[in-house]
Amino acid sequence: MPLAQPQARATAPLQNARAHADAIAAGTFGFFDYGPPLTLSATLRPLGPGQLRLLRRVAIVVAIGWLPLLLLATLEGNAWHAAGSGFLNDYAVQARSLVAAGLLVLGEATCAPWLTAIASQFVTAGFIAGGDRPAFTRAVDATRQALRSRRAAIAIVLIAYAATIAIFATVGLPQTWLAHANGSPTLAGWWHLQVSAPLLLALLLGWVWRAWLWGRFLMRIARIELKLSPTHPDRVAGLGFVGHSLRGFALPAFAMGSIVAGAIANAVQRGGSPFAHGVLITVALATIVLLFTAPLLAFSHRLLRTWHRGVASYGATAAELGRKFERAWVGNHAETHPPPDPSTTADLNAVVANVYAMRIVPVDLLSLAALAAAVLTPLLPVLLMTIPVDQLLADVKGLLF
Repeated sequence: MPLAQPQARATAPLQNARAHADAIAAGTFGFFDYGPPLTLSATLRPLGPGQLRLLRRVAIVVAIGWLPLLLLATLEGNAWHAAGSGFLNDYAVQARSLVAAGLLVLGEATCAPWLTAIASQFVTAGFIAGGDRPAFTRAVDATRQALRSRRAAIAIVLIAYAATIAIFATVGLPQTWLAHANGSPTLAGWWHLQVSAPLLLALLLGWVWRAWLWGRFLMRIARIELKLSPTHPDRVAGLGFVGHSLRGFALPAFAMGSIVAGAIANAVQRGGSPFAHGVLITVALATIVLLFTAPLLAFSHRLLRTWHRGVASYGATAAELGRKFERAWVGNHAETHPPPDPSTTADLNAVVANVYAMRIVPVDLLSLAALAAAVLTPLLPVLLMTIPVDQLLADVKGLLF
């Protein structure tokens, strides 16, 4: 009886780790829910169930970042100007404070379930042995704590304010609804500087922080001795499901693309061409795709080792079987043993082809294309702006009548 208590204490951490991992596998442990900036999350958390709480957060972000701008610009008579310098026909601010800010908050609803499901797959698909589950649990706990870190939230807010001050100190405010003719900010311009712009930057930095934490989590998982198969048909040793995380980041990527599209729309409104901004579009697309794809590089070293192991073992087997096949079917048929069956040889060659075609980054083209499409889709309305309204209406009429 005295020996039972130490044994129970020794097995308790492993049992807790298994229960922890099983909770993630069951989808009841959304370890990627919430994230910085935390002030809104901590304030609104008691307001109701998940979806209602999220919608309220979106409403509050829009009410803080966009609605005061509309009210102040209207009060000062800058809500609409025919020359395109009014608040309502400033497409850039509408894209930033009305569309992108809300979508960056709403992105939690799509991203967190995707990443939680991917994390659970390491357990449910048998990639992690029972003895390694404590390491998996520690990786999950560290990620959750970092996402809820008040220090990280404060740092993000401070960086957002510092960046806002640096940007506007360098380039100043345009003489639109944001600033008077003498360069001093309007009331709406002050609110934009003090609240709207830092809020948007904080939301963007929050997603950069999430992407970095996702990469750190995957790096910790990559250090575990995963049960990888070099012959897996997904050609990434069975880790193809990890690349589906790019689809979970589609909504924040769309929000970031909206910011770029809004800036280009303002230029088109002034008579410019969207095709003149090809460099900006290319850089934005590459940056956003790299931001959410870079975490997947955590498995490159592990996949490279798996590829070497697969080539060494299956390549030698295929070579020996190939020599036997040639001696039996192509040579003088002098084999003393039964010749290899052609279908068996073909099956082995197909397996070996999977090994040699392994990729060292678990990214599939469909997920990558979906992420790129999310970034570029907001540019479609900008292209429509270049078509004359009368021509567009005539085309629509021709389709309907």
